[in-house]
Amino acid sequence: MASILLLIAICCTGCGGTVEAEQEQAAYICNQTKQVFAASEVQNSNVNPKTGKSTLVRGMYCVKCDRWHPGPPKEAMANRAVQPTCPIHKTPLKSVGPIPLAAAE
Repeated sequence: MASILLLIAICCTGCGGTVEAEQEQAAYICNQTKQVFAASEVQNSNVNPKTGKSTLVRGMYCVKCDRWHPGPPKEAMANRAVQPTCPIHKTPLKSVGPIPLAAAE
């Protein structure tokens, strides 16, 4: 019985490694390149840190298609009674989501 419990404990914890939960966060998306940037790496909310051009807009994440879409301007979001929807699935978009690994590096 003890060996079974030990085996279960080892299987549940893995081989000593920990798996961190994917953290959802806000993002910006470039209108030209479609590259996604974590909000934490963007100094100026509309300037692409790679190109230096003012091409970033706030990203909105679709859970169903697992991708970021350009969101409406801040002013439009503040005055909207309706939440933006995915152009593909017509489902509500989220203001936070998983950041692609390429953006996190």
